Amino acid sequence: MNTEEPYMRPRKQIVYYPNMNVRAGLAESFIKMASELVRSRELILRLFLRDFRAKYKQSFLGVSWAVIMPFITIAVFVYLKSTGIVTFRVTEMPYIVFALIGISTYGIFSGGLLACSTSIVSVGKMVKK
Repeated sequence: MNTEEPYMRPRKQIVYYPNMNVRAGLAESFIKMASELVRSRELILRLFLRDFRAKYKQSFLGVSWAVIMPFITIAVFVYLKSTGIVTFRVTEMPYIVFALIGISTYGIFSGGLLACSTSIVSVGKMVKK
């Protein structure tokens, strides 16, 4: 067996114990979490692509639906702003970029919150124990 292959190298064992992150401190905990995310980036990418494909596989427009919906939302906001129904303070950047950043930020936040709450609800029996 050739141990020179990257997938064959022995990996460092990580041992988890109660209150491990509390004892380590906040900065060290974030550094550990970031390093674990970097090490697991291939797994994260594969799981993301699997879920993304499964979500839009049965849609009529497919994956393009993920791109079309934010632009439709931005178009609605641009229309509302141009008609004067909604007013925003003046920004230095173009309004379309401003709206895209706002919608993207909200989408990431709401998606993360929804995923967290869904995962907690799905393992409710384990949480009760």
